[in-house]
Amino acid sequence: MKGKKSTFYILILFSAFIIFLPGLAKEKIVESRWAELPVTIDGSEDDWSSAALATEEDAGVDYAVRNDLGNLYILFIIKDPKFLSTIEATGISVYFNPEGKKKKDQGLRFFKKKVTADELLSVFEKQGQVLTEEQRAEIKSKASYILYDYEVLAKKKETKAEAPTSAGSQLPTFKYEKKGEMTIYEFRIPLSQENQPAGIGTGPGQSIKVGFEWGGLTKEMQAARIQRTTGEAERGAESETKESDHARRTEGGSFSTATPSSGMRRTGPKKYLFWADIKLAPNPQ
Repeated sequence: MKGKKSTFYILILFSAFIIFLPGLAKEKIVESRWAELPVTIDGSEDDWSSAALATEEDAGVDYAVRNDLGNLYILFIIKDPKFLSTIEATGISVYFNPEGKKKKDQGLRFFKKKVTADELLSVFEKQGQVLTEEQRAEIKSKASYILYDYEVLAKKKETKAEAPTSAGSQLPTFKYEKKGEMTIYEFRIPLSQENQPAGIGTGPGQSIKVGFEWGGLTKEMQAARIQRTTGEAERGAESETKESDHARRTEGGSFSTATPSSGMRRTGPKKYLFWADIKLAPNPQ
């Protein structure tokens, strides 16, 4: 009889666990606020004074989101320099999935680079900007500029979006500024994909999964590391050969087969990645 009662209570507890498990696994939803006016993308908190910040402790980040009819705006604050990792080299990749899945099939990588005056003029032309001769001359008066750029990340290809043609649509952009220990980023990402390969493919009132990734090794860093490791291995092999020859020539001699790099595990800069469920604000009109 005791055995039957014990089994009965175990079944009740197991059933309760199954019922409450979905609630425990549910991730926090970040509510976007409606932007009455377009957010100025300048790396400042000025447009976000009333924003409710969400926190990702493992990455040292506070963030908030807003949207209007055409764009998603993101405030992204890295609170401590130790969490920056190699962000200056890697930039920040922002992934978005309208189906609410943690997939990197679609996104944008935002990065900063140095360009010449002619390269900057070429960018303006591709974006459809019409410059006067005076403006062109002023741009050419400086040898180089810092360009806050982006690239479209897709599952099978990486392309650069041209100027959008849909009404009210804008190109993605970002800026960042240092403020004490903090680094403040602002992003603008178009919502619609109508004639806009950089768009998310959603609209006001909808829910999306957004991922943020930065740090780690770039392709150039990986290539340099491989080259450096290969060079060390070759030098170690050469040293081992010389020691071996010397040991054979010396009575009672011995040598070590360990190379300078053997047994040493190299660790690279940390890569950060976290996901957030975002509920876009509906159009209040």
